[in-house]
Amino acid sequence: MDNFTEIDTLTLNNGKSYIVTDQIVIENDTYLFLNNENDYSDFCIKKLIPNNNEELQGIETKEEFNRVLNAFLEKNKDLLKEE
Repeated sequence: MDNFTEIDTLTLNNGKSYIVTDQIVIENDTYLFLNNENDYSDFCIKKLIPNNNEELQGIETKEEFNRVLNAFLEKNKDLLKEE
């Protein structure tokens, strides 16, 4: 049996494919952390809008961005520690 994990990818409006690297729920809102599959320095955070199409929307305010980024850092602090 192979030891591969299924990887979710999304193609955004810019035509680039992004890998879903993490997902966080904050106050009933779901946020996806995405990395460009061809350029790992190209990343973004999108908010999942629950409707029939599961539309993605950008972060609208600096405060929302900081709240989501801090939640991501807290969730992954053990992975982000320097060795």
